[in-house]
Formats: sequence, C-alpha cells, structure tokens
Amino acid sequence: MENASSFMLRVLMPMALAAISSSRIAIQARPMRESCSR
Repeated sequence: MENASSFMLRVLMPMALAAISSSRIAIQARPMRESCSR
C-alpha cells in the first residue's frame, strides 16, 4: 500500500503542476483588460 500511495503522489504532483502552469499560460494568453472591456 505504501508503494501505491507514493506512486499516486508522484503521478498527481506533476499533473497538478502541469495544470497550474497551463492555467497560468491561458491567463497570460487572454489579458484581463480585454475581459474587463467586454
């Protein structure tokens, strides 16, 4: 079971970091000024 938990952490952590990085890129791609103007 310990191996499974460590495996989950190793898999979930990179996925979470990738999701955060992708979200940041999406936010930078779409400036807040344009959304506010609309």
